Amino acid sequence: MSNLGHMVFAPGSLGSQDVGGYLFIRQSYQCLQQLTLPDPPFLFAVLLQKWEMPWARAFPLRLMLRLGGEFRCMLVFVLLYARLYF
Repeated sequence: MSNLGHMVFAPGSLGSQDVGGYLFIRQSYQCLQQLTLPDPPFLFAVLLQKWEMPWARAFPLRLMLRLGGEFRCMLVFVLLYARLYF
């Protein structure tokens, strides 16, 4: 898996019809203090809704910037949020 790569889930995965997959990102400005992490290099996975998956495929950086603008630099992500793109 590479930075800004994605992985698609089958419908109904994780017990929800809204879950679409993961977008993988590198750490940028997030605070990593007091977190147990593997040795670098490693990636973080952002759980995406199914409506965001086309954006993850076509414009992953744009989606990541939009998510960053919405949620700042959080590493603990909110699972049920209003979708960003329709």
